[in-house]
Amino acid sequence: MKNIIGAGICTILLALAAAPAQAEREWSHKDWRAHQADNGRCAIWTGGDGDGTITISMDPGGYNASADYIPVWARSEAMPLEFNDYIVITIDGEESWLSEETGVLEGTNEWGEYYRAASMTGGLVPEFINMLRPADRLNFAIQRGAEDPLTYDSFSLAGFTAALMKTAEWCKFNPKLMPGS
Repeated sequence: MKNIIGAGICTILLALAAAPAQAEREWSHKDWRAHQADNGRCAIWTGGDGDGTITISMDPGGYNASADYIPVWARSEAMPLEFNDYIVITIDGEESWLSEETGVLEGTNEWGEYYRAASMTGGLVPEFINMLRPADRLNFAIQRGAEDPLTYDSFSLAGFTAALMKTAEWCKFNPKLMPGS
């Protein structure tokens, strides 16, 4: 009997080892796109094509959520984000208190290109998501010193909830009860 159980366990383990890695998934609805990478991390985003992008991503289960805004940067121009800039987040015309929880970070993308992004404090991303679900428009402006804020990008939220629900399905989390909310 032990040999049969042992053989069965070995067969299952060999089948799992031989199974192909999860393929990347892509999906879009209206102005938003959803993606699941082969490592399991999910993301939704909008923008691009000459505009900045806003990306919200999370690990399976909704853990380690992040929200990053990357404005377009023409390499021949000055960097649009400086580390001391104040990022103004406006949702349906009202400045969000989440502006206070957003700072500038730097990184390198998958092509080795340097960028700066406005990144939200991770634990507040579930609250950000809840604020966006009933809204129509999201704006990002940059305020440098005493200057008036300069609006960089305005994003439609058409399709946001549908893209979020797709990532919730793929990454197996409840968007209303994400970790950190």
